[in-house]
Amino acid sequence: MQSFAFEPGCRLLIREDLLAPFRRYRLLSEVTIDGVAHAQLLPMQGAARIGEATGAVIAHRVTAELVAGLSTGLVEFDDERDDDTPEELERRRKHRDRLLSDKPDRHQLYIRFWRAILRDVDRRLPPGLKTARVVVDGVRTKRLVLQDVLTELGEKYGLMYFGKTRSVSVSQYYRVLAKRREGDDRDMEPNTSARGNRNQLLPEVKRVLRDTVAEKLEAARHAPRKGDKPATSVKDIAATVYDRLEELKAQRPELADKIKLPSKTTFYDTVGQAPARLRVLAVRKSVATARDFRRPWGHEEPDFALSQVQYDETLLPLYCYCDVLKIPLGRPWLAWLVDVYSNAIIGFYLGFEPPGDAVFASVFRHAAMPKSYVSGAYPDIAQPYPMSGIPRFVTFDNSLSAHGNSIERLLGDLDVPWDFTLARMPWLKGAVENSFHLLNLGLLSELPGFVLPQDVDRSDYDPKENGLIGFLHLLWIVHRYLLEVYHPNPPTIGGPSPNVRWQEGTRIVKPRYPRTGQDLDFLFGIVREGVTLDHRGVLYEGIRYYSEGVDGIRYWNGANVKVSLKVNPVNLSRIQARYGDGAWVTCHALNKTEAQVSLHVHKLRQRHSERLFGKADWESRIKAEVHLRGLMRGAVLEDHGTRVSGLLARALGIGTHVVFGQLGLGRQLPYLQDFSSAQPDAAMRQLTPPPDRTPSGVRAPPSTPALPPGPTEPTPTPPTGTKPVTATPTVARFGTGSLPRRVR
Repeated sequence: MQSFAFEPGCRLLIREDLLAPFRRYRLLSEVTIDGVAHAQLLPMQGAARIGEATGAVIAHRVTAELVAGLSTGLVEFDDERDDDTPEELERRRKHRDRLLSDKPDRHQLYIRFWRAILRDVDRRLPPGLKTARVVVDGVRTKRLVLQDVLTELGEKYGLMYFGKTRSVSVSQYYRVLAKRREGDDRDMEPNTSARGNRNQLLPEVKRVLRDTVAEKLEAARHAPRKGDKPATSVKDIAATVYDRLEELKAQRPELADKIKLPSKTTFYDTVGQAPARLRVLAVRKSVATARDFRRPWGHEEPDFALSQVQYDETLLPLYCYCDVLKIPLGRPWLAWLVDVYSNAIIGFYLGFEPPGDAVFASVFRHAAMPKSYVSGAYPDIAQPYPMSGIPRFVTFDNSLSAHGNSIERLLGDLDVPWDFTLARMPWLKGAVENSFHLLNLGLLSELPGFVLPQDVDRSDYDPKENGLIGFLHLLWIVHRYLLEVYHPNPPTIGGPSPNVRWQEGTRIVKPRYPRTGQDLDFLFGIVREGVTLDHRGVLYEGIRYYSEGVDGIRYWNGANVKVSLKVNPVNLSRIQARYGDGAWVTCHALNKTEAQVSLHVHKLRQRHSERLFGKADWESRIKAEVHLRGLMRGAVLEDHGTRVSGLLARALGIGTHVVFGQLGLGRQLPYLQDFSSAQPDAAMRQLTPPPDRTPSGVRAPPSTPALPPGPTEPTPTPPTGTKPVTATPTVARFGTGSLPRRVR
């Protein structure tokens, strides 16, 4: 997927409101007027779908408002170029709609292979050195320095992506580089139509020995270990070389007399020429080898912000309750991305979803988009949240989600390289580990509801005897801690604050953003094949979808066709559909009131409706939802453990994956207020953002009917503008007296 930056020369599409047409501008420069940064914009002649230009008068806009407009739908990056022909523009839009993950697997490997080579060549060889020649004994040879680098990278990335070394020539490099400069990097897919079978020359004995040693040492890095037994040995290498030489004799009988097994000394000498770390890894385990060869952090510090970020998640030692329904929810998860250059938190997740694709998608979307919601949702927080942009390298821990296909597809579509650390090696991602340590020491240990995990078992925490903290209150505290404590203050070891480092790290290399704020919604989507599209629309999990885009699919391909669907599991209000290998088009739910939930909550309603009424139509699901909310409100009188409370939190859809996923296009973050005098249905509407207007400008149908009244327990007073971060919020206690323990 393409990414853009607010830098001189970029083209922008700007409109005054959501119903006005876009106008095309070019960003000339950035100037300061009365101490405020302004962007100079030059109107350009627009196409038919864009509003006409107002003239060649330079316009000025506040830079902060321009960046914030990207998340509200008022600003988009223009993907057209000055010298574009209609054919080139149509081809680029077609490539933009078809992501890398939609291509065949062999084409994806080829593109990733060349991406890595182009990236490493630019890093190793500055301009002017690519044409330099190798000097041997003071004499310039005909061999280029570039060829030596390409040979090394072909072996490295060939083994990584294809399982064998690949030869890369200078002419191949310049052909692929020209394709990337002329279009998009997705044009680098290979043309295999003219290829044929070619005879391969057999290697000599020395080549067989060298290749066998390299393969055995590389295989030892990933081979399962049994106790302290080595993964390979010289005897094992000699046996493999002997078998390959026998095959070579049979294939080359004219060389049978000259093909002999090398001596024992030759084997040890060849193995000794391999890197010491690979040789030790073949004998010892990976964790012990990594510990022996670790180095002090700081040798590869990034030069700019977003050049390297680290991701991790943790289960907070806090127990929360729902601010609206007044029921205990259990311990929330906190996950965030830390910029290594500035040590700033560029995006986070707080909720009750266990670590997985939904959590990382929420963190990545929150990190990539501007945080313009803070000033409106939390007016008492004076500091801004300037950290935003697409990372250029991501480091994960060794979790199952880091090895999943979803992260590979998302970061591959964004052209963001990533890596993951090995198990039991926290020093490899020290920035994010240190940020969690500071959070525990400076904030969490002083809050009500803080209990060390070893003190209270997950199934024995009693909310009637122990303090809890409201989830929305905790969300406000996390925002205020980051913006008024962590980011503006320098670290204890000295040096500038994260805010200052972020300004320095983005002065030269500007953050890059997706073309629109909604481009990230479906990168983690669930793909379903063979869904019927007819006059009723497309049906997914009992919800009907339709739009002008899918109407065009029916117009060109038939009244009843099979399409593919891509669903965002966080929000079912809209999905994407495509026919064959065509572009993805967005279609909206016909009943938006029912679709403004996550996939997990919707399936829970369906199962509960079938259990109660034997069917799952619209009316039955509404009744089931009302019944579920009543059960949840009544759960305050039950003696639930934290595991059951966590399941209730997931059923309610409580978490920033839902809240942040609905930001943009006028949506606001739910704010805190005193619910003690409000009705339960009004409080629930306060927690859920109002639905957006439909594409035609008509407001969507009203939300879910009023819920049955809940318990009359008091709700803690929300934070005010003068309340400090370290102040102790009101603690809620549930139940009175000593209720009998529920039989498990």
